[in-house]
Amino acid sequence: MRFNSEPLPGRADGNLVQETLANRQGFWQALNESERTALRAAGRTREYAAGTLLCSQGADPDHVLVILDGWVKVTAGRADGHEVMLAIRGPADTIGESGWLNGRPRSANVKALNRVRALAVPAEQFANFLNGHAHAAQVLARVMVGRMDDADRRMTSQVGTSGPKLLALLLLDLAERYGVPGPDGAVALPLPLTQHELATMIGRARETVARALTVWRKDGVVVTQRMRILILNPGALREVAEAEDEF
Repeated sequence: MRFNSEPLPGRADGNLVQETLANRQGFWQALNESERTALRAAGRTREYAAGTLLCSQGADPDHVLVILDGWVKVTAGRADGHEVMLAIRGPADTIGESGWLNGRPRSANVKALNRVRALAVPAEQFANFLNGHAHAAQVLARVMVGRMDDADRRMTSQVGTSGPKLLALLLLDLAERYGVPGPDGAVALPLPLTQHELATMIGRARETVARALTVWRKDGVVVTQRMRILILNPGALREVAEAEDEF
């Protein structure tokens, strides 16, 4: 079940559902049943324990994964040895499709955050599937365009934007994609992310995330548990996200 919110700041609301269906729901959910059956036949289901590296940066893009259950983080190593967190992927999302499409080595590492079950499809079989299923190819195209738009928006928003505002934008975006609705308008984020991982996603220090979450807990906006965040008041987070930064 997805969290249905108002469009995030900066997003056009015309045809929003139509244009971002695959990006919000995930590739697998946007397929019809006959397409899922065909894709299952082309691959095989694999299970990965928490901490397992599903894809390695620089490796040959020889297969595409479709997450059925569980969560993974996408990271990239920098020249200085530090690792940057690029994204989180969950149920119905694809992994490894960009490397397969451009024919280049994988550009990121993908590690399981908890137990993951995924459909692994060899690259050649995935290509054959898309060639024979035009709708599925269109769904994948929308997914990839949506991801590029998200990446551009994150890069643009990080310039001259406060840490709390970036964190609010991130939590609202994750809630829109993966949130589980609760009572009285609350939204649970069942994502096993640490404060450090949240910080790397917004390009700020972990202390910035910790301070913002402490304030929001005191104000009754969020409840934080181990690897889980409950947004009690999405409207209050939206106010933070839409507020003008003070310089």
